Amino acid sequence: MANRITLISSLLFFLFAFSSFAEPMKFAYYDQYAPRSFSEDGQMKGILIDIVDEIIVKEMGIPVEHHGYPWSRAQAMVKSGRADAFVTVPTPDRMAYTIVNKEPVLTFETFLATAKNNPRHEELSNVKSISELKSFKLVDYLGNDFSKVVLKGMDVTWLPNYDSIFSFILQGKADAVLASRKAINTMTSLGYNENFTVFKNPLSSIKFYLCINKNSEYTKIIDEFDKILAAKKKQGIIENIVESYY
Repeated sequence: MANRITLISSLLFFLFAFSSFAEPMKFAYYDQYAPRSFSEDGQMKGILIDIVDEIIVKEMGIPVEHHGYPWSRAQAMVKSGRADAFVTVPTPDRMAYTIVNKEPVLTFETFLATAKNNPRHEELSNVKSISELKSFKLVDYLGNDFSKVVLKGMDVTWLPNYDSIFSFILQGKADAVLASRKAINTMTSLGYNENFTVFKNPLSSIKFYLCINKNSEYTKIIDEFDKILAAKKKQGIIENIVESYY
């Protein structure tokens, strides 16, 4: 009986704590980042959207709005407070204006990808760390702050569109790109996989976290979000969401 009363009290507290928000929680995403986040038929879809819905909407009962933008604009939306949150790498710049949860929402590795006919293909195949890329011409997309940090001081061309990276490499304008599973998926969907080599040795590990603007009323959900996220991972639900897109 006592346990039942405690459970009911906890549920009532939970419902009260998260039912007092004035507006839906607004998320900003990169709208051309399939399968993590992408726009389709006027709606945002993808791994990140499904995870947010699973935890914040389904479990916490908080209404959410998903909005997609070019990545630089999505970051500006959160920084200015016009959006409450995004799920991404918490770089020092982003941490200056957001509160970050403790449990990684997503963790993934990056690999080196190059054109099969690249004249430096053999040299690239022997690269074992990011620091060994200093003599190569690299390419990535604008707004990728993770790459800006790890590739700092290197010869990198920053393109406005992620999908244009692979044709850029095939044209001989760059030697390689740091490719995650998402990048490999994009490369395949664009029909470039037969022209590229993705080396098996991972060069880095990237972790995405929930980052909420410090002035948002939703900063108080961080601890509960972490608890539910950890439970969902243990149950295999997060992994199932990810695998459903590959």
